[in-house]
Amino acid sequence: MHAAGQLKLWFSSGVLAAVLLGLGLLLSPPAAAHDQMTTSNPEDGAVVDEVPEAIELDFSGELQELGSEIQVTAGDQAVAVDEPVIAGQTITSDLSGEMPAGEYAVAWRVVSSDGHPISGEYSFTVNSGSAGGQEPEPTETEQNAPASDDPAAETAPVNADGELADSGMPLTLVVLLSVGIVAVIAIVAIMLTRKMKVERSDGEQ
Repeated sequence: MHAAGQLKLWFSSGVLAAVLLGLGLLLSPPAAAHDQMTTSNPEDGAVVDEVPEAIELDFSGELQELGSEIQVTAGDQAVAVDEPVIAGQTITSDLSGEMPAGEYAVAWRVVSSDGHPISGEYSFTVNSGSAGGQEPEPTETEQNAPASDDPAAETAPVNADGELADSGMPLTLVVLLSVGIVAVIAIVAIMLTRKMKVERSDGEQ
């Protein structure tokens, strides 16, 4: 009887611990989300007829003025860029190197408002340009307009690579974890109970 009482007490304590663990995970506040790049000029995947004068990136929060960098490459070749300038939520880097027609990759790294470094990359393409005297088509002119002039034309926010917004543990995972812990405790309790019954039966014989 004494052993059975201890078993019941142990089982009840295990169930209580599992419930408290589940509640703790459920009520834990989500981690603060890092800032994200919202727009860029040129935009990701854009095809422009003229070489841009600068790379301009906008973010969802105030950037810290340390550890910021913008690199532009065409294949294996690096394009000369000036030191980036930060103004609030915007970082700008002037292009000072030659940029012939082709595809260019932009890699960036900044420190978000929460003090964590974030980084990412995107690409755009520069055409060879229109023939001499040929007027660009209206659609091309609209494509070359800065994203900030028309909010409706802005692309969807681009998340930083590897820096997705962190969140708290999903409710489904919390429930499954709690149920799993309770199930393990119940199985162990059943096995111990059966073992005690067998030992008691052998002793009576």
